[in-house]
This record gives sequence, structure tokens and C-alpha cells, in this order.
Amino acid sequence: MGIVISRLQKKDLREAQKLLRDTILDFDFFPLRERREDARDDAAGMAKNLSSRDWDFLVAKSDGRIVGLFTAYMRKSTYWIDWIVTSREARRSGVATALMREGEKLARRKSRSMMGDVAKRNRASIALLNKTGFRKVALYKDYVHGRYEYFFEKKLR
Repeated sequence: MGIVISRLQKKDLREAQKLLRDTILDFDFFPLRERREDARDDAAGMAKNLSSRDWDFLVAKSDGRIVGLFTAYMRKSTYWIDWIVTSREARRSGVATALMREGEKLARRKSRSMMGDVAKRNRASIALLNKTGFRKVALYKDYVHGRYEYFFEKKLR
């Protein structure tokens, strides 16, 4: 699969929002009601934050279609990964790894560390974070929606 990674453009916002909503609704890591709320709120947040200097949005395209999305933001001095999602057909093809590597390039310009949280049951995301050099720093019980979350960190400098 040939992919091109670039910053999210306003003209591609609806397609990126749909990918994010569909992926969140597909998760089975927390109840459907909470997934619906997250899908609605996070997709709306993309539109709100697209022009913010604190946020970064990257898309991976294949044949002109968005097949992956990376969203992250600065909070204090830390670059927080918000979402890395891929379409079903792009999973296990290197798209998420490529997005993570491009996101890290952006993070290095802004911060000394990257952080991300992931549901304890989300094996694919945990494997991606481990593969790209993150280390587990904490486990929180009842962090969001009553589920367990791992926090991962990667030092950049």
C-alpha cells in the first residue's frame, strides 16, 4: 500500500472525522454510550482545533483516500498523542507506524517528550507504542469510562 502523509487540510476534514468516528464506534474497549459521546465530541473537536497552534493533525492517504489519522496536542511542555487510527483495510500495513514517526518529527520541534494513554485491552496500540520506542510509565484504574488505562512516554531529547 503506497501512502502519502501530510497535514490535514480543511477540505479533507469531513473524511478524517468520519474515519475517527467509525474507528471509535468500532472499539469494544468501553460501552457504546461512551463511544458515541467520544466519537461525536472528538470529531467536533477536530474542526474546532484544526487551526490551533497547539494541535497537530496528520493524515495518511492511499489512492487519494484517507486511511490513517494522527492527532496530538501540546499540554504544558508535553506533546500528547490524542488518536492514531487507521481504516480497517489499512491495519497491519505500516500506516500507523508511519504516522507515529511523522508525528514524532513534529513533537521534536515542540517538546522533550511524547505521552499517550491507551486502554489496557488495546493490544494493537500497545504494540505500536512499544515498537516506536515508548515505555509504560503508569496504569490508572477508572481513568476514563471506568476502564484501565496505561500511560506511555517517549523521551525525545
